[in-house]
Amino acid sequence: MNSVRSVAEIMIVESRAAASYWRTFRDAGLRERKNGNLPRSWLRFAQRNKGAAFLGNQHTSHPINAMLNYCYIVEAGRLAKAFAARGLALPIGYLHSDKRGRKSLVWDAIEPLRPVIDARVFAFVAAHEFARSDFPQSGYNVHRLSRDVTQLLLHRASLPSRDIDDEAEWMVRTIVRCARSV
Repeated sequence: MNSVRSVAEIMIVESRAAASYWRTFRDAGLRERKNGNLPRSWLRFAQRNKGAAFLGNQHTSHPINAMLNYCYIVEAGRLAKAFAARGLALPIGYLHSDKRGRKSLVWDAIEPLRPVIDARVFAFVAAHEFARSDFPQSGYNVHRLSRDVTQLLLHRASLPSRDIDDEAEWMVRTIVRCARSV
């Protein structure tokens, strides 16, 4: 990072770091319940989806991506509530560009929490056995989370309330500190 000179170069560094990070999970995969009938591709987590396949659990072909996306969305909602309660302007971000309808500040704040969320999701995956019926198909090569998986995932992988409150307080302190230095 010390040698980067532009936002484009920062994005290249971030892309390389993300690729390296996700490679550490390549041997993770779903464990199959007896007679679970899982596709072989689900027994290994080959990659984190990007592009259209990245947006929400309704567009994922691998159940682990669906679980990760679902947890990010849930935690983003919890952060939005905590930020709004502290009077922060959710659409104004510093990493994610302002975009109509996007709560950019929330998505900025979720970034440092992603590794914790990821660890909790992968611990959930490692602790459970799954069947194909846990991931109903909703389109060509698109699978969703069943209600049972969703409930278990929320119960086991959600961040403690204290983590959400700490992140909200950190964001307030950071914004105040930056405003004072201007």
